[in-house]
Amino acid sequence: MANTRSAGIPTIVVSGVASTDEIQRAYSEHSIFAYIEKQAFDRNTFTRLVTEASLSHPGTGELDGLTEREREVFDLLAKGLTNKEIAEALVITTNTVKRHLKAVFEKLEVHTRSAATAKAVGSNPASPGTPSL
Repeated sequence: MANTRSAGIPTIVVSGVASTDEIQRAYSEHSIFAYIEKQAFDRNTFTRLVTEASLSHPGTGELDGLTEREREVFDLLAKGLTNKEIAEALVITTNTVKRHLKAVFEKLEVHTRSAATAKAVGSNPASPGTPSL
């Protein structure tokens, strides 16, 4: 969490720990943006929190290095769409989606969909094409 804090990326913790003291410690020691109990996880709540985090923490513009098509794929990824859903929305094949995601992951220096989505939270909400999660 120190890396995300120093990079200005708001952190949302999803954990099985439900102790009030532990939750409070996470907020105070790690400056997290939000905490969700794993047992109470709700995708809509999580998406709302990601949107709030992106609006309250303008980013560094690291998404500017993406091509227009990579950005379209990235925006749909950040909204939680599957490769198949992205392909259908953009009228491309799932293999093309995978190639775009590979390029996106390389440019953002991430290895997972969730890490890429964390970059969306850190992006500048005022820039064109920024995902509205």
